[in-house]
Amino acid sequence: MDFTEGIRPFCFAKIRHKGTVPSGLTNKKIFTLKQIQHQYYFTVLKMYKTNKNRPLKSTEINLPFKYINGLPVKHLSWRDIYEVADWARADSNHEQKHLLIELQEYLKGIMTMQNKESNMVYVVALGTDNPKGCDISWIDIVKRHNRYFCPVGGNGWPKEPPNYIGFRYHGKLQSIHHVEDYVITKNVHDEVPNMPDELWDGSCFIYNLGPAIIVPKEVRTGNIFRNARVWEMLDTLLTADTISEARDITKQRREV
Repeated sequence: MDFTEGIRPFCFAKIRHKGTVPSGLTNKKIFTLKQIQHQYYFTVLKMYKTNKNRPLKSTEINLPFKYINGLPVKHLSWRDIYEVADWARADSNHEQKHLLIELQEYLKGIMTMQNKESNMVYVVALGTDNPKGCDISWIDIVKRHNRYFCPVGGNGWPKEPPNYIGFRYHGKLQSIHHVEDYVITKNVHDEVPNMPDELWDGSCFIYNLGPAIIVPKEVRTGNIFRNARVWEMLDTLLTADTISEARDITKQRREV
């Protein structure tokens, strides 16, 4: 990826040459990608030779060194870098903001990780109407294509895909699905051919849904706003009489 100099308070510099980072950022240097790769392979190989009797931890393989050429290295998560970029936008000019937005869009595709061990269900309301430009309804997109799409974060939408998603309409819970897989795209038509073939301004998740889990008893919506989205533990949806009751039980458990 192509970064530029001058983004404050941190500097994402083009990796072209060795040298000192611009004034104001002391004790930091720029290294070529080749230098870093060489140091990485050398460090990992050394660890393998000195730890033949035990498997290496993932962190040892992926984050093997604490120093490069005598300079300390601090490892940051993708989410940390995303937040730094978001913070830096306030003091950036138009060109710098454009680059930071591109960086954040790229990071969205890296840092979204589904927690496959979670038993939380993200329950959403499905409309009987059609999405704009689509010839089938939201309900049919789920039933015919086993797909559901939503924005990547913002306005209460999750930044990370849920492990389970539940759908409610006609005043009750209709089905629960495991999210088998997902893609991040700006063109929903790629996964849902009934949608118009056009690029959106923002990225969205498209969830590939597993077989429907049908709750054996009727679970009414209860005291939930019309289009509200809620997180619930899977077992609460199988035992409660309403979605709102399951939400309240989940909230009580998490507060203990």
